[in-house]
Amino acid sequence: MTISEQEQTGKLITKESYLISEFWEKTDEGYEANFYANEIQNSVYEPKQVNRTDPLYFGYPNIINTTIKLHFAEKGWGFDSDQQEIDNDYFNLKTTTEFNDNVLTLSYDYYAKQDHIKAAQIDDYLAQRKKLISATHYPILKYAETTETPLTTADVLDSFGYSWLKYVLAGYILVLIFFFADWRLESAKKVKFEDSPFYAVSVSKFIIYSILSLGIFVNYWSYRNFKAIKERDNSSIMPIARGIFAFLWYYPLYLALAEHSQQQLNKNRVMPNWTALTLWLMVLASAFAYRMDEYATIVICIMPFLWLPLVSYIEQTDTSKEALHYNSYWRIRQYLISLAFAPLLFLGVLQEVNILPNAAIIKGDSLWSYQVHFLKRNRLTPENEEILYFYSDAVFDYREDGNGITENYIFSYYKNDDGRLESDLSHFKDIEKIETTYGKTKLDNTSIKVIKTDGSDFLLIVGRLNKQDKVLVEQINLRITVNKVR
Repeated sequence: MTISEQEQTGKLITKESYLISEFWEKTDEGYEANFYANEIQNSVYEPKQVNRTDPLYFGYPNIINTTIKLHFAEKGWGFDSDQQEIDNDYFNLKTTTEFNDNVLTLSYDYYAKQDHIKAAQIDDYLAQRKKLISATHYPILKYAETTETPLTTADVLDSFGYSWLKYVLAGYILVLIFFFADWRLESAKKVKFEDSPFYAVSVSKFIIYSILSLGIFVNYWSYRNFKAIKERDNSSIMPIARGIFAFLWYYPLYLALAEHSQQQLNKNRVMPNWTALTLWLMVLASAFAYRMDEYATIVICIMPFLWLPLVSYIEQTDTSKEALHYNSYWRIRQYLISLAFAPLLFLGVLQEVNILPNAAIIKGDSLWSYQVHFLKRNRLTPENEEILYFYSDAVFDYREDGNGITENYIFSYYKNDDGRLESDLSHFKDIEKIETTYGKTKLDNTSIKVIKTDGSDFLLIVGRLNKQDKVLVEQINLRITVNKVR
């Protein structure tokens, strides 16, 4: 950093040089870099309280001239020259873009016109501010070469700002490796209990471990019991298949246990047939709900309780207490896998009850009252209309971004790099059309470009789960058509 002073004018000049690692940000088209006139953007700020009766303080007098010069080392760059002006009751902004001798010059000249914004002018001020934010942002794109090295998983995670996930994934991989290695070593010992006709485990371990293993232990428990039946009866069944599709073989397993009870105790002490059929139907319904993904985690927490009559009968009638003790003992690998899966389970439950952003588009009446209050308080949605559909692409906090529709409006918002909310709230009568790019898989988001009658546009990003993106597109198109007819 160098500092110099002009004695005649009193101007203080500082020059600083930086080496910026990972300057380019990876995009679908190539690499992007963004430049902002930050001082100007910060001067025209968005108030925390937009629904107000008092005027808003506005910095005045305030004159800011910002010039950004980009010197390109590579030849072949090209940019169009351009001039724009935003002039209103609050401020004036002139922007100039020039490209000469491989140097791109971005000039921004701003001055404020008044020292406050009247309460009645807040909406118009925010609309003008949005234009200023867009005008003082300049992105440049460098197209990727076809010979570039394919991105690794670590590169992808870094590009999304989740580099810490690399270490989390590495930890999960180590836990899984230890789990399977320890399990295989124990299986190699081939411990058998001659007096145990089934795979007995305590009810408490079955419930806790089934939930914490995300339902996998239910399949393993079913597999081990069908394996015991196969060895005892010398039958031709496939225990692995019956374990994997345990929900289909719930009732046949009950029948095997009921037959054992009749032979040993001269009566069915498992449960009545009608109860078994009812529970089996509930297991099938739960399995169907699990595959819909929307309530998968909640189903995982409920499912083990539907198996309790079968688990309890085996636990109580098993003649080998050694087997029950051996199978019910918690091993290190089981503690580790439970601890590893517990955060996923907890996050899944929070998502499915909509405390955290859901992976699917949800109906507005599924939002909690404090979430609706946040949207209305920040004027992201109309005060007098109910939210019909909502989706947030944020990981942990719906306040980071979101979009959706009400009966007459479509809305979208996100937090910019300065932590301030940027938003668009448009009536359907002001929308010309939408252009939709559907994600190719369930993990890909769908992009909905909303094109307004004045030529401007904004973007909705929504999830594909359960094909709710198509439902939302249909609802938007319906409302656009209705308003055009009117």
